[in-house]
Amino acid sequence: PLPVINRGFGGSRIHQVAHYVDRIVIPYHPRAVVLFAGTNDITGAKSKTAQQVFEGYLAFVKNVHAALPETPIYYISITPTPSRWKYWPIVREANHLIQAHTETDKRLHFIDMTDTILGPDGKPDRDLFRIDRLHPNKKGYAKWTATIKPILQADLS
Repeated sequence: PLPVINRGFGGSRIHQVAHYVDRIVIPYHPRAVVLFAGTNDITGAKSKTAQQVFEGYLAFVKNVHAALPETPIYYISITPTPSRWKYWPIVREANHLIQAHTETDKRLHFIDMTDTILGPDGKPDRDLFRIDRLHPNKKGYAKWTATIKPILQADLS
């Protein structure tokens, strides 16, 4: 029921998203911005710390609000995944830093997906992921939608 413009790009890191705000966010003058980024930052050859992911988030917020000062930003928490489970302590710390910051500004919101993704055993529910154990499958995205959609509808309707 809400118009969506998907401006995500595969493999992105949060500092890249912050850098390209003038191209991927500002020209559209959105009613709200929903950001899911930071997952790729924590893994790989040039992995970042939780603090560095948080700083990337702060840069994104600063860049958006410099041009669109009243626009709400919804941050979707970095989700636990089977293939990156060993990084969960860093992910959890990054999510905590971002969530704590969102509580200081009424324009910022944190949508925690952790309980949606974790199974009864406390680990990521493998039934929600593609064979790569990283990307959500249809069932996984349905759970995302069931969590995110009511929040946006309540706030933006």
